[in-house]
Amino acid sequence: MQNLIEIEDLKIQFYSSQLQQRFDATFNTFDQKPETLEKRERLYRDLFNEEFQIIKQSCASKIVDKQEAALVSCDYSAWMIAWLYLSWEMVFEELELLQLLMVQESKEKNKYLNSTLPGKQKNYKEIVLLLEKLEQNPEMIDSSEKSYYEKNKSDLEEEIKVIKQEILDTELILKNIEKHPIDAINLIRNFIFFIRGSISRNELTFLSDIDFGYCVNNSSENFLDYKIIQELIKRFDALMQKLSIDSAGLYFELIGDDLTRFNDTKSIYTIPTILEGKPVIGNPLILSQLKEQFHEICLKPKLIKYLNNQYKNASTQIYELAEIKNGNGGIRHLQTALWSIMICYNLDQGSTRFLLNYLKKSNQITAQDVNHNQIAIQFYLELRNFKFLSSDTLNNKLNDDILDHNTLENYLKLSNRFENIDQLNQQIIFCIQSVLSLSEAVRKQIQSMCYNEAIHRLVLIKNYSDNCIIEYQPIASNQGLSWLVNQKRQQDKQIKKLFSHPLELIELLLNISQTGGRFDKTLERKLADNFDQLIKIVKKLENSDITSFLRKAFVAPHTSDVVAQMWDIMYFDSHSGQIKSLLGLFIPEADQMRYLRRNVEIHEYPLCVHSNETLKTVEYELKAIRNNDPELLGFLNEDSVFALKWSCLFHDIGKINPELNHEKSGPEIAIRILDRLDWKPSRRILSLIRLLVEHHQSVVKFSRLSTYTEIGINKYLELAERDPRRVLLLYLINVSDYKSVNRMFRQKAANIDNIFQETMEIFHQLKNRATGKTVTNLVNSFLDGKVIEAKNQVAIISLLQRCIAENIKSVFLEPLFGISKQEYNAVSKNTDRLNNLINVYSQSFEDISAKKTLLIEFSNIITKNISIESFETILCHHFPNWDWFFNTIPNRLILSLTDEELSHQLSKFSLNHSKRLKISIIKGEAGEYDALLFRASDLKVQKKLAFILNQKNINIENGKINHVQYLSGESGVVGFLHFSTTGSYELSAQDLEASIENLKIPAPKSEIIQDTDSQIYISHYQDEERGYIVKETSQNNFVRSSGLLHYVKISTSDQRYRFFKILKTMEDIGIVVKQSTITTIGSQINDYFIFDDEEFQSLDLKKLQDQLEENLKLNYE
Repeated sequence: MQNLIEIEDLKIQFYSSQLQQRFDATFNTFDQKPETLEKRERLYRDLFNEEFQIIKQSCASKIVDKQEAALVSCDYSAWMIAWLYLSWEMVFEELELLQLLMVQESKEKNKYLNSTLPGKQKNYKEIVLLLEKLEQNPEMIDSSEKSYYEKNKSDLEEEIKVIKQEILDTELILKNIEKHPIDAINLIRNFIFFIRGSISRNELTFLSDIDFGYCVNNSSENFLDYKIIQELIKRFDALMQKLSIDSAGLYFELIGDDLTRFNDTKSIYTIPTILEGKPVIGNPLILSQLKEQFHEICLKPKLIKYLNNQYKNASTQIYELAEIKNGNGGIRHLQTALWSIMICYNLDQGSTRFLLNYLKKSNQITAQDVNHNQIAIQFYLELRNFKFLSSDTLNNKLNDDILDHNTLENYLKLSNRFENIDQLNQQIIFCIQSVLSLSEAVRKQIQSMCYNEAIHRLVLIKNYSDNCIIEYQPIASNQGLSWLVNQKRQQDKQIKKLFSHPLELIELLLNISQTGGRFDKTLERKLADNFDQLIKIVKKLENSDITSFLRKAFVAPHTSDVVAQMWDIMYFDSHSGQIKSLLGLFIPEADQMRYLRRNVEIHEYPLCVHSNETLKTVEYELKAIRNNDPELLGFLNEDSVFALKWSCLFHDIGKINPELNHEKSGPEIAIRILDRLDWKPSRRILSLIRLLVEHHQSVVKFSRLSTYTEIGINKYLELAERDPRRVLLLYLINVSDYKSVNRMFRQKAANIDNIFQETMEIFHQLKNRATGKTVTNLVNSFLDGKVIEAKNQVAIISLLQRCIAENIKSVFLEPLFGISKQEYNAVSKNTDRLNNLINVYSQSFEDISAKKTLLIEFSNIITKNISIESFETILCHHFPNWDWFFNTIPNRLILSLTDEELSHQLSKFSLNHSKRLKISIIKGEAGEYDALLFRASDLKVQKKLAFILNQKNINIENGKINHVQYLSGESGVVGFLHFSTTGSYELSAQDLEASIENLKIPAPKSEIIQDTDSQIYISHYQDEERGYIVKETSQNNFVRSSGLLHYVKISTSDQRYRFFKILKTMEDIGIVVKQSTITTIGSQINDYFIFDDEEFQSLDLKKLQDQLEENLKLNYE
C-alpha cells in the first residue's frame, strides 16, 4: 500500500518494522474467497493478543523503573499507531474480495429496498388521506397534533426519497462495478484515516480508548471509489471490534456533511479532539479541509464556555486526587484548559508540550509552569499505566481511574521512584496544584478575552468565558470598538444616554433570550442607576412592540436568563416603598412577586426565584427531551412553548393575594396580563394557559396514587383530554414546579417521571406509522382495554362482596348447579378454600395489597373451573343492570374510580333500578373534586340538577352526560358531574333527589344581568372517533354506537347558572343532545354537545347563538 503520509517518528518506524514481520508471517497467503475473511479476522485477533502481551510486558518492566517510566506512553502510542497502520495495509490487501462482496450486498440490498418501498408508499398515502380528512374538519383536532402528523408525512417522504436514491445507487454499482479498475492509489487520495485524543498527543495509556476518525471525499465524479472506500472503512471497523481494547471512530464526508451537529452540548467536546487530529493513512489535505470546516461551523463562544465550565468551579484547596483522569487537578482538567487556548487562538496543534510552550512564548505562564505541568502530566500517565500493567486481567476497566489506597501502596512497593508514602503524597499534591494553578491562569486569561457580536441595531461586546454582555454600542457608531476587546473596560465610564432608540433595549434583551448569559455586573448596575431612563424608554414602546418582544422571548431557548436579568435590574422606590424592576415595567404584576415569601415551611425560595427556577427547569426538561426523545417535540409548536413558559413563570402568581385559592385566581391573572397588552392570542393558547396554571400540581397528585397507578394514569389522560400535547405540557409544568420548590424535592421527582412515561407509552404506538390511526383512535383503544380490565375486576369483587353479605352457596354454587353440574362439581371441591378467602377478604379492611392477592386467588379458582358464559349468567342474575352500568356510565368516571368503588356503585344502582331518579355522591381523594353520579328517566332532570347545584353555590367543574335510548322507546340520561363546594357544605344524595322531584324552576327576575364578559363562541365540526350514542338493543343489553356525529362546542366565561342556561337554551329551541361534555378551566367553560345527523339538521346555529345570548342575561340570583 502506497501511503501519501510519510512516517517520520522513529519509534513508529521501529514498531512497524517489528509488526510487519509478524503480519507477513501470519497472512502469507490469501485465498480470494468470502469465507477467508472470517479466518483472517480470527488470525488478526490472535495476533493482536500475542503482540499486545509482548508490548504490555515490555512496558510493565519500564513502568517501575525511575528512568524509563516516562517512556511508556510514548512507546505504547507508537506501537498502537504502527498496529493501526498495518491493519490498514491488511484491509487494502483484501480490496479485490471486498469489491466482490460489495456486488453481492448491492444485489441483496436492491432486492430488499424494492420490497420495502411499496409498504412505505402505502403508509404515506394513509397519512395523506388522514391529513385531508383533518383539513376538512379543522375543529376536530388540535393544531399541534396535526403538525405531528405532518411531520410523520414529511419523515415518510424523506424515507421514500432515501430508499429511491439507494435503489439508484445499488443499480449504478451493479451496472458499473465490473468495469471499474481497482486503483488503491486513487482510493488513498480520496480519504483520510486520522488519530485523535490521547494517541494523537503521544499520551496513550493502557487505560485509554483508541480514538480515530475517517473523512471521505464524496464528490460525484468518483462515486464508485466513494462506495469502495466505505467498504474498506466497514472492514477496518469490523477488525477493530475483534480487539480486546475500546475504540471510538467518527465518520465524516467532505461534502454536505452537517457538522453543526457537533455544536450540540452533548457532542461539542469532540471538536477539540478533531482539531488536534493527526493523519495516519490517506490524503492529509482532506484532514486539513475537514479542520477548516470545523473552524467555520464551531460556535467558539459556546465551546469555550463549555470548556471553561469544566474547571472554573474547581477549588484550589484540593489536596487529594480521587480520579487520575477526570478528577479536579487531573489529566482532563489540564487538557481542558489547554484546549481552551487552542480554540481561542485558532491553533492547529493540540499536543500538551506544544500548547504549554505556546503559553510560555506569549508570556501567559512561566518556564517553571511549563516544567511543572509536564511533570504532572507525565506522572499521571505513569499512574494510569501502572494501574493497568500491575493488573493480571487484560483490559480490566472496573474503577480503572480511581486512585485508591491499594494502588498507591502497590506503586510505592513496586516502583523505585519514591522512598516513602510521604514523598509520593507530596508528588501528588504538587501535580494537583500545578494543574490547578495553570487552569486558573487560563481561566483568567479567557475571562479577559472578548468578542464582538453584531445584531440589528447594536454591536455587543461579550466575554468568551460566560457569554456576559460587557458593553454595547449602536451599529452606526461602531468605530474604534476594537479597543474594548481583550482590554479591561474603564470601571467609572458613565452612560449618558442608554439607548438612541427604544427598540435597542428590546434587541438587547432578545439577544439574551436567544444566546443565554446576562449583563456584566458593572453594566447591570449602570442600567439600574439610570432606571428613570428605562421607564421613559419602555413608555415609548407600543403595545405591539411589547407583545412581539414577549412572544419572541418566551419561545426562545433562554427565557429564564432574560427574565432573571430583567428582575435584577431594579431600584427601591423610596416614595412608594416598593421595589421596581425592568421586568415590572413590562409586566407590573412581576414586581408584586419580587421577594414575596409564601409556604415557607416547604418553599425554600421567594416567589420570584421559585417561579424563574421553574422556568429554568422547564427549559432543561425540554432540552433533555430534545436529546433523548426528539419525536415528542413534534407535539409542540411555538404556541405550545409560549403557553408552557408563560404558565411556568406565572403558575404561582395567584399567591400575591393569600386570601384566594391561587390555582383558581392564578389563571385569570396570567390571562389578564395578556389582555391588558391588547394581545389577542388564539383561544387555544389561552385555554392552554388556564389549564397549565390551574393544574400545575395535578399530575403530582395523580403520581402519588401509588396503590392505584392506573387510576392516576386515567385521571391524567382525562385532564389532558386524551391529547398527547397536553399530557406532555402538564408533565413539564408539574415536574418543573415540583423540582423548583427546594433542593430536596429536586431529587424526588421519580413518581412524576414514572406516571408521565407510562402515560406517554400509549402515544408511542404512533411510532409504528403503519397503523394510519389518529391519536384519538389509539387512546380510545387503550381506554377500552382498561374498561374491560375494570369490568373483570368489578365482576369478581361484586360476587365476592355478595358472598360476604349472604353466602357462597346461595350466591354462586346453587345458580351454577342449575347451569352446569360438571362445573359445579369442579368448583365445589374448592368450597372450603373459597370460604376461607371470603372470610379473610372481609377482615382485610384497608390492606389493599392483601386484598389484591386474595382477589387473584379467588378469581383463579372461579375462572379456571367455569366457562365465561356460565360466569356471566350468574353475574347478570345478581346484577341485571350489569350491561347498563358499563355502557351508560361514561368511561372517564369508570376509569377514575377504584374497582371497589365501582362495585359499590353497581350495587347501589342495582337496587330500585326502576326508580325514575337515582343519585349517588362519591367522595374524591384529598385535593380532588367529589363526583355526583345520576340516572334519570326524565330528560329535564339534568337542567334541574344544574339549577339546584348553582342555587346551593355548588360549582360544576366537569362532567359527562349520556342520552340513553331504551328498548321501550323511552329516553333517559345517565351521567356524572365533578363539583366543588364552598365552606363545609355537605351534599346529600337523598336531599338532592327530593329537591329535584319537588323543584319548580322560578321565573327569572326582571332585572337582566349586565355581563360584560359574556362573549360566546360556538363552533361545529364532525368526528367519528370521539363520541357515541347509547341504545338498548335487547332486554338489558346496551351498546355504544359510534359513527360520524356532529359536535357543537360552546365556549364562554364561567358564571353561576351558566350550564343550566345552556341546557335551557337547548330545550327552548327543541333539540335533544345525545351526549354532553362539561369542562371548566379557571373561569372559562368549554362544553361539547353531540348530535346525530337527524337532530343536527333541525339545529340552526345562528338561532342557538341568539337564544343563548338572551338566556345568559336572565337573572336567577
